[in-house]
This record gives sequence, C-alpha cells and structure tokens, in this order.
Amino acid sequence: MRPLTARERRTLRLALIFLGSYLLLFYGLSGWKRLEAKRAEYEDLRLAAATVVADVSREAVKARRLRQLRESSRMKLERLHEESMVGEARASIQASAQACGIKLGTSRESPGRPAARELAAIDLDGVGPTTGLVRFLWNLPRLGYPLVLDRINVQTTGMEAGTVRFSLNVVILNFAAWKPEEKANA
Repeated sequence: MRPLTARERRTLRLALIFLGSYLLLFYGLSGWKRLEAKRAEYEDLRLAAATVVADVSREAVKARRLRQLRESSRMKLERLHEESMVGEARASIQASAQACGIKLGTSRESPGRPAARELAAIDLDGVGPTTGLVRFLWNLPRLGYPLVLDRINVQTTGMEAGTVRFSLNVVILNFAAWKPEEKANA
C-alpha cells in the first residue's frame, strides 16, 4: 500500500469528522429522546408515589379520628345486637338520668321509621335541677348506644328555683340498615 498524500489525509480527516458529526447528531438525538422518555416516566412514578403517600396519610388521619370518636362515644358496635339494643339503651338512659338527679316520669316507646334507619323512638318526660339536666344531656351521646336527641322542650316548674320540667325525644339508630352512599353517575 502506498503512503497517503497530505491532501488525501486531509480529505480523510474531514470525511471522518463529518461522518462522526452525523453519527453523533443522529444517535445523540435518538439517545436524548430515550433519556427524556425515561425521565418523564420517572417523574410520573414519583408523582404516583407522592399520591399514594398522601392517600395513606389521609387514611391514617381518618383512622385516628375514628379511633378518637369511638373512644369519646364509648360505643362498641360489635357488642350491639338489634334485638336487645332498644331495651338496653332505655335502661342506660334511665340509669344516667337517675345518676344526674333527674326524676323521669312517663316514657313512651314507638317503633322507628325504617326509611330514616331508626330502630325506635323514646319520648321521655321528667323533672330535675337545671345542672342535672345539662349533665344528662351531655352524657346522652356517651352512653355507648347510637342515640340522637331529636326534640327537647324545657320549661321552668315554678316550684323551686333551678328546677325544670322537660320532655325529649331520643331516637335509636339502626346501624345495620346504614349503607354507604352511592355515587351519582354523571
């Protein structure tokens, strides 16, 4: 093989530079696009992970609130039986009223409205000191039963100062009938 002249070497160098530049540009752009796609995929995964972390923390807050609600209401849903709940709740209400110094008079029990998811409604009449009535009303949701104070009427008796006559309607909810609300399909 004969030695290359200076002009041939220069032409060969220029050809190699142009060919290298072309290959670098062609494969560089496709490599850049591939790296950009990987970066976008990584960003999507990072956002999905952040969403999952936010959902988990939101559920943890809900669980903590539910635990606090159960502790504050002292309600044990697993021990409540629909067959005996009305009688047990009524006895618990009477015991709480007696502990607060309230004298209960007549009480009427009526069946609840199934459409409103109620087991029963209890109408109570009584007489007692104002502070006892306030304590009784404050203790009502903490008796351990799903009770809702539906109506209350308080009047002074005129017999003694600080003594009131009251009538109230307490509704016992039926948790077995409660179903999660269905989402509307829009």
